[in-house]
Amino acid sequence: MIQNFDIVPGKGVGNILLGMNKKEVEDILKLPDDTEEFTYEDGETSCTYFYDELKIDLTFESDDDDRLSFISIAGELFTLGKKIKVGDTKENVIRLCKELSYSIPEEEDMSNDEDPNQI
Repeated sequence: MIQNFDIVPGKGVGNILLGMNKKEVEDILKLPDDTEEFTYEDGETSCTYFYDELKIDLTFESDDDDRLSFISIAGELFTLGKKIKVGDTKENVIRLCKELSYSIPEEEDMSNDEDPNQI
């Protein structure tokens, strides 16, 4: 299982590190709840592991020797700088980014029919 839930940009989350292979991840988190394979136009492939309870998705890409390349997080257990949490208000995120000497995040419109206010 994940030893801690702090996100370290460019490194990973807890003991889940970018660059791990699938077996290394499976040794920590066990088999995923679901997987999705994707083939790009150039023939490269990706495989995403979905862990529903943790609300974390891990993507392995063939152009990275099928090693962990991307981590997507939606779970409220995870933190950035041990202070910023998934679901925090925009104002709180900006305040904490300044406090932690992080750059201010850019906003991206992620709204959809289910969540029209998501950014």
